[in-house]
Amino acid sequence: MFGKKKNEILVDHRLAYSVSLTTRRHGVYINREEVEKKFPVDDPPKTTRELNAFLAEKKLEANIINISIKDFKDKNFVFPCAVPFNNGESIIALSVLKKDDDYFIKFLDPLDPQARQQEVQINEFEKLWKNIVISVNALRGSESKERPFDVKWFLPELWKCRYMLLCAFIISILLNILSFTPIIFIQIALDKVVGYKAVSTLYVLTAGVVVALIFNAIMGFIRDYIFNYIGDLLESRIATDIFDKLLGLPLIEVQGENITKFGGSMQSVTALRNTLVMRVFKVVFDLTAVLVFVPVMFAYNFLMGIIVLGFALLMGFNKIVFSNIAGKSPEILNEVENSKNSLIRETLHGMTMLKEFEEEESERKNWRKSAAASIILRSKKNRANSTSTEINGFLQQAMTIVIIFTGVQLVFAEQLSAGSIIAINMVAGKLTSPIIAAITLFGERSQVLALISRISDIWNKGNEQMGAGVHSAITGKYLFENISMNFGDVKALNKISFNIPPKSKVGLVGPTGAGKSTLLNMIAGTFRPTEGKMVIDGVGFNQYDLSHYRSQVMLLDKNPIFFKGTIEDNLARVSHNIGKNELAHIFALTGFDEHLQQLPEGIHSEIDEIASQLAGGAANLLALSRALLANPKVLLLDEFADSLDIDTRIKLQDNFSSITNDRTVVDAQNVISHELDSISNYDEIIVLNGGKVVGQGKHEQLIINCEIYRQMLEKEKKLSAIGESDTAVIK
Repeated sequence: MFGKKKNEILVDHRLAYSVSLTTRRHGVYINREEVEKKFPVDDPPKTTRELNAFLAEKKLEANIINISIKDFKDKNFVFPCAVPFNNGESIIALSVLKKDDDYFIKFLDPLDPQARQQEVQINEFEKLWKNIVISVNALRGSESKERPFDVKWFLPELWKCRYMLLCAFIISILLNILSFTPIIFIQIALDKVVGYKAVSTLYVLTAGVVVALIFNAIMGFIRDYIFNYIGDLLESRIATDIFDKLLGLPLIEVQGENITKFGGSMQSVTALRNTLVMRVFKVVFDLTAVLVFVPVMFAYNFLMGIIVLGFALLMGFNKIVFSNIAGKSPEILNEVENSKNSLIRETLHGMTMLKEFEEEESERKNWRKSAAASIILRSKKNRANSTSTEINGFLQQAMTIVIIFTGVQLVFAEQLSAGSIIAINMVAGKLTSPIIAAITLFGERSQVLALISRISDIWNKGNEQMGAGVHSAITGKYLFENISMNFGDVKALNKISFNIPPKSKVGLVGPTGAGKSTLLNMIAGTFRPTEGKMVIDGVGFNQYDLSHYRSQVMLLDKNPIFFKGTIEDNLARVSHNIGKNELAHIFALTGFDEHLQQLPEGIHSEIDEIASQLAGGAANLLALSRALLANPKVLLLDEFADSLDIDTRIKLQDNFSSITNDRTVVDAQNVISHELDSISNYDEIIVLNGGKVVGQGKHEQLIINCEIYRQMLEKEKKLSAIGESDTAVIK
């Protein structure tokens, strides 16, 4: 049975070390010396409690779980986990593989210095296995950021505000009591003042009611202030923590459609705050009217109380019925509206393309289809709301008629006064409104849960390994062993192995889709390899603190991104103390100085996220200048020069040795420059095709022994020959 936890097992040095290695999935690096200190090799085994005391210092806990072999094969989320054996040894289980009709356990031997991934047939594994695994999880503390974001997340936060909520509750009771004063005023005025012409009593009553209404307004303002204050506290907590969570997401998560999705998650914070303050808090505390008015109603007359409650429940039931009839129309309508907005942006950005390809009619059909879907869904929603509103209006008026009809009968029976009928009718209005609102809120709870779910899309994701691990400076020496990178079923890289010497200049060539960008993103720390080992300066990639590692690596592609502000502001984010001479030297190396001279405001010129204010390839040169200002140990170029003109390329080629001095450089290209001067800049060329390394060496070697390289070179020569012949014709 999966999930049955075992409290105690004996933990020796080997098992403790196995457990410590699995902590890296949580971004926690525990070195061998720490384990040796707490669990010496020669000491007798210790208890699980002592292991958890050790892990608690890292905000982790170990769960010892009894698990069947069937669940072990099916429950992928338990991996990686430490597995103790009957013979006293232990391994780190990584996954279960199915080959043909057999299963294999992929594992690591914690004492293997090469950290090689090995496999064992599942029947052999079972012979040694105790049916126990040790899974390490984050220790969920009371910190708001550490708790999963769901409905339960709000309970400790609201508990912190319990005294304010208690005040709001007391004020709500007082507001309901004070709202009864106009009802009493009308009843006494009709039953006593009018009958006895007691004018002085009327003045006193009027003055008292006015004072009560003023006090009622003050109390209402205080209650709203409390609600807004609590709402602001929750929003500030959520908004701050979710942005920290967003910054801590693995870079591979912040790609493609997730960008739009996460943007919606961030915007949901304010929407959730408004929903809590304007709907949930108000409706819940307005329900205190039941505590005040139900006893009053039944004190007037039991039959009248039954009638009012019956109509209130009937009106609430009506709201639920039509809310279910509308179904998921509101959610689908939001999706359709998002689709419309996306189509508008696409049309505005691609207007030139639409007109060039005469696609106006196609885009017009798409727009009309989206608009029609929006109108149909909104019409369905409006019909349901309108019908529900009219039925409730009818029931409200019917309640008034029934109250008066029944009340007159009771007056004839001398069980009620005429003023009491008016009072009961007013009390009924104040009682039914909060009941209907509460029932409506319950029927629309999915909208609140949807907002919480959108925020949890960011909140509940795992963070990258930050602040833990090796912080040493790198020289740019890389070793890749059987590296694979999968995106779903697509294998972008397939068991590639090679090495890059420190401070070398490496050319990375191959056709489109060969895996060059994937490899560069892996070196940059954006992606983690699915399989294999990447070692930097003799240290495994997983052992580095990612933040520190990335600060030493710069990746430049042909579409650089900037911060909105001045050029100077963007450069200051990299280096706070920018020397004019240093900046002038870097601008001269990259050629950005020529473009800077053409800007009226110079370095103080404003740019947007894509630097659309800069002409030609100036944005790329500014990005290169910014990267050099950061003085990276590793510089990665992903088809960086594709958007540059020939003069700029030549200048960069002339300054290549200065730009790449004292750093490792990997330059990825779709084409091969057949000019020997350019080729000779590379210490080595690696050829990728279909996610595999198909060639590696110097230019002269690859021409002889790499067919793909030779074909690419021939195609580039043909393209250059066509360009030269066209130039000759023009001349």
